[in-house]
Amino acid sequence: MKKNTKAIAESVGEVTKHIIHFKSGHEKTFENVISSSVKVGSFTKMKTTQGYSIGVQHKEVEWFEIHPQE
Repeated sequence: MKKNTKAIAESVGEVTKHIIHFKSGHEKTFENVISSSVKVGSFTKMKTTQGYSIGVQHKEVEWFEIHPQE
């Protein structure tokens, strides 16, 4: 069964760390992401516990990792 990003994040924990790997070969780590704030559309949008809003365009992403925030 295929899960979306929000469902995966919520299954990992309330606050998570996202490591996004881009097609260009770069990667970016976002810490303290509030799992319930993840919204998936043409962009994945999420908020952090520090109040930042993040938007990631899907067509630029190769793959992503979601880890529990320690």
